[in-house]
Amino acid sequence: MPLTLAQLGNFINPDVPALPEPSAFQKFVFEQPLLPAIALALLGVVLFVGLRNAGKTKAALGACLGLLVVAGGLVATGTLVETERERLLAQQDALVRAVADADLDALESLLADDVRLRARRLSAITNGMGKPAILTTVRTTTGGAYRVRDYGIIERQGVLDGPNAARTQVYLRVDSESAGGTFTWFRLAWRRNPDGAWRVIEIEPLFLSGVMPYEG
Repeated sequence: MPLTLAQLGNFINPDVPALPEPSAFQKFVFEQPLLPAIALALLGVVLFVGLRNAGKTKAALGACLGLLVVAGGLVATGTLVETERERLLAQQDALVRAVADADLDALESLLADDVRLRARRLSAITNGMGKPAILTTVRTTTGGAYRVRDYGIIERQGVLDGPNAARTQVYLRVDSESAGGTFTWFRLAWRRNPDGAWRVIEIEPLFLSGVMPYEG
């Protein structure tokens, strides 16, 4: 029997609970200012046309220019300010790239010495895996038999649980030479070092298409 659309969607992208979102202020002022900036610019144009048609050209120019300045300020703020969550997600992107490229030096620098890879439902690592074993596994998989031809980050999430603790989740499409295309969800726990650098302390695969379904 063929899969229904709902079943197919769950097979490729299961309903993994999302991590909490940042506040609307942080999201739209510091991280994603383009959308509100465009909205303000369009509002400025609408006000300009409306006031000018009403014979209030000076007021039209003032309103339009004022909103354009605010829109430009939002974009500048979002460009110049990098939030801690953005830095964390950039570290997650770097870790994904290091694994895909089998860059062991880069990967080693992103992992805490006490990092653990845990996967209760994968028989090979039910008891967990430490840093040396993680590096060896990457060397022999994405650096060997399962060399990655291409990958894409479909979704990335992050939340700060405290000044020195955080979690991220990433949904990936991976095209390897031996296994073809797969979809994966991973959850990472992070700890911030005294020097301010974030390091991974726990890795948990949540979903591997065709291998490990998501069970919550």
